[in-house]
Amino acid sequence: MKRIMATFLLLLTVVCWAQSRLIDDFVQEGKATQEMRSGGMNAAHHSLPIGSRPMVKNNANGKEIEVTIIGRIPASQDRVIDITRDAARAIEIGSEGTITLYFYRPPAAEAAPLVTESVLPAPKPEVVAVLPAEPKPVPPEPPATSPPVSEPPKPVTVAAPPEPKKPIQITIHNHIPPANTPAEREPPAPPPVRPLAPPPAAPVAQPPIPPPAAPIVQQPSPVSTVRVMPGLPDPNSGKYFNLQVGAFSSPSGAAQALRQVQNAGFDAIQEQSGSFYRVLAVSVLARDVYFASQRLGVFGFSEIWIRE
Repeated sequence: MKRIMATFLLLLTVVCWAQSRLIDDFVQEGKATQEMRSGGMNAAHHSLPIGSRPMVKNNANGKEIEVTIIGRIPASQDRVIDITRDAARAIEIGSEGTITLYFYRPPAAEAAPLVTESVLPAPKPEVVAVLPAEPKPVPPEPPATSPPVSEPPKPVTVAAPPEPKKPIQITIHNHIPPANTPAEREPPAPPPVRPLAPPPAAPVAQPPIPPPAAPIVQQPSPVSTVRVMPGLPDPNSGKYFNLQVGAFSSPSGAAQALRQVQNAGFDAIQEQSGSFYRVLAVSVLARDVYFASQRLGVFGFSEIWIRE
């Protein structure tokens, strides 16, 4: 594993050295286009490494500028490099001008000399003067204090007792005349006599209110013969039919007929067709149609239409 890593590092070093020699000896002459939309001193080349900084020289006036390679262009014999408009204005080149593309490195004489440790002068020893230490100030001793002299006690003044107050005499004069004697008092007035209220009158018995009379319902007269239109169905068919007892132009007449059908014991409905109201007895079995028509005839219906 160590041999593989050493071989890889050696190959990488050789490739980098060869590329640097190739760049140092690189010189190219031709046309330069101005199609890059980026600003600044940038350019695009077909083979120079990205980030390299070659020199571009205008062959007409000798002005040159350093550009940075940030893009690629296809290799072509018509142009050498594609530069930005800012770089073209800097060297004052037109669309038909020719340039020389090369790398510039300063000569070895112009390089700054290396500074080694032997060239640096030895540091001079510094002379440090030793000053004597200043004596610390001794704080003065506090003076001896004499014991405090006690002051003589102050005389106490005793206040004289207050004189006793004289009692205040209050004389009350009673100006209320004495009450009359029992003989002189007037007898009390007798209480007023209230008139006696008359006795309450006996309640007058009112005649009982008769209950309201029951509404008279006019019973329809029974019909002896009921016509079944268009005819009686087959009693063995097992079908159910709706029996229409009539069509009425007023809602009140249809409502009265609906109640009569319900009183006859049938399920009844009311449906509207235009300006007429039809009343039907629903879900009557085929074998019961004849008996149902006779039952409806008792309630005053003389004609029945059979509807499926």
